[in-house]
Amino acid sequence: MPRRALSLVILIAACGGPPPKAPAATPAPMATAKVVTEARASLDADGVEALLNHVAARRGCTDSCCLGELPEAYQRAWPGHADARHAAELRAILDAPATPAVHAVAALWLSRALDVQDVSRLSRCLYSNEPAGVFPTVIVGQLAQRCYPVAWSEETLGAQCLEALSRITSERFQSAQDAQAWIETHGDPKNTVDYWQKTLGTTRPAPKSLVDQLRRHSPELLFRVVAQEPDVLSDDTWPIFDAVAKTNVGPERILRLLRREESFPELQVPAGYARFAATVLGRAVHIFEAKHAASLFALWEQKQCCEQDGLRAELAVGIVELVPYDDGQRMLLDALKESEHSQPRLLEALARRYPRRSIPVLSEWFYGDAAKQAGAADETAAAILRGLSQQHSKVILRWVIRKKAPNTNDARVVEALMSAAAVSGYEVPELCSGRLTKPLGKAETPESRKKSEAYYRALRMKCTQDALRWVRRPLRVL
Repeated sequence: MPRRALSLVILIAACGGPPPKAPAATPAPMATAKVVTEARASLDADGVEALLNHVAARRGCTDSCCLGELPEAYQRAWPGHADARHAAELRAILDAPATPAVHAVAALWLSRALDVQDVSRLSRCLYSNEPAGVFPTVIVGQLAQRCYPVAWSEETLGAQCLEALSRITSERFQSAQDAQAWIETHGDPKNTVDYWQKTLGTTRPAPKSLVDQLRRHSPELLFRVVAQEPDVLSDDTWPIFDAVAKTNVGPERILRLLRREESFPELQVPAGYARFAATVLGRAVHIFEAKHAASLFALWEQKQCCEQDGLRAELAVGIVELVPYDDGQRMLLDALKESEHSQPRLLEALARRYPRRSIPVLSEWFYGDAAKQAGAADETAAAILRGLSQQHSKVILRWVIRKKAPNTNDARVVEALMSAAAVSGYEVPELCSGRLTKPLGKAETPESRKKSEAYYRALRMKCTQDALRWVRRPLRVL
């Protein structure tokens, strides 16, 4: 059975992500709700023992509905719903003599805090083979249902401490030896790139609170981690990275890193350097200023960096975003000729920065043979429309699209068309300005899902046809 067990109460109370295991102790009489409430207010070993007794009384349950009969006070008190004030109390429980079952649940509960200061404390119980009780696992499938199956398994204290360490470090240790080796090689994990890569990468995008925590700990470490794993950020947290790159690391140092005059350990590997370059060049307009365009242009001319297809494209786009000078169009067109996979990014920049001069090439790529051969017709069309949405010009939009209609039901293309037409004067119908794709949801039948998908397909088709009819109307009629 997988070590990552789902807490029976969390499933009922939250039905969210994977909660922790809930261990059971030797069956004993049910504790009263009063005892449980007091345990929640001031947690100690006796309070944890009382919670364990609640689980023990339900050992025969085979589904989550049976487990759901637990008192409300107990549900609020169980691991996953503890507030931060319990961390010190849980550490005290682990440091004092107690039964293996109490230590096991305290370890799992404490791991919810995701604090690496607890690694050394939890490593002390790694090799324990003492029985810690019976743990329930709620088995959740893809389809929502009223009651989920429950499996029970005997676990040891060492196994639960290993699970707690896996959770804190964002590693998946297979044995106590694996965990011990990791501890010995990492020293203080908070000062390592790979620890923060895994910690921030546990949920993508990472919560803003966690990004802020890393920024406060070490701005440079945040810069290095995000440069390798950019998808840990969201629209809300990218400004944090941009500020760190511009203020703490600095554009001049980033340029030296791009020229390989300076380096970080992870940049010694070609793939690590490529990820770094793609991230910082993709944010060039936020990190650099117009005065840095000459240095970036030197990188382009001398090919000191960014030999890869995608990196050349990001470098060209970054330069023209900083300084949209006349030769910028030539640079983008040269990159387009060289590129095998970055055409959408380059065409979007052409449409945004040099739309009038680029009408022939944009029209050619808008559902033309080149886009189809590249296998990215929808992505390319959406990128061109996104670029044109900055122009507020129906004339340009009309000349680019012309007779090559986006014969597609791809949501990216339809949404980009609505945006480009809207800024050109088209009054987008209310239905077409909202959601154009089916909302994600588990609690639906196959029949209702098919019906919903058919509705959104028809809506996208109707929105596209109406917008194209407006775009192609003779200009004198408008």
